Amino acid sequence: MLERILTGGQTGADQGAWRAAKAVSLSTGGFMPRGFLTEDGPRPELAADFGAVEHESPAPETRTIANIQNADGTLIFVGVQPGPGTKLTIEVCREAKVPHLVLAVERPSEEGSPARAAAWLKDQGIRILNVAGDRESASPGIGDKVAAYLAEVFRLLRTCKRDPGNSLDEHRHQHAAGGETEIP
Repeated sequence: MLERILTGGQTGADQGAWRAAKAVSLSTGGFMPRGFLTEDGPRPELAADFGAVEHESPAPETRTIANIQNADGTLIFVGVQPGPGTKLTIEVCREAKVPHLVLAVERPSEEGSPARAAAWLKDQGIRILNVAGDRESASPGIGDKVAAYLAEVFRLLRTCKRDPGNSLDEHRHQHAAGGETEIP
């Protein structure tokens, strides 16, 4: 059962995931670059608000890797064109054979539905989930889209927990080696 949401704290997908998790009382955290840097500048209040931890390195790449390593799997949200940080996250997950699911928020599909993501989380046994994706400036509106998407995923997971007969079976299908699934 999902217990904790980690992100790197960047604007957009990361902060949207934290907001959705807090709304359902899920534990939050994750490493941020030294100085709690985001594209909006330093945001040290994210430590108190979401349990963010300041990484010793100012490089965003190091916090990306640390968050992947500290999670059971990674959910990656991409807009029209994935940014460099999002591409790095996908690459690191692939190389380390970390279960990950890539979702295109600008092109929703049945295969990329919240029910599909909930089934993936359950099938993979994800307890600590790293959420990554585009920053707000690269994909305007992605933070709110991720928050709404995850709110539905969390609702489905709670429903499934209360009603074991609701197993999300219709949304399951074979995962590639390492739990990699990409949904265009």
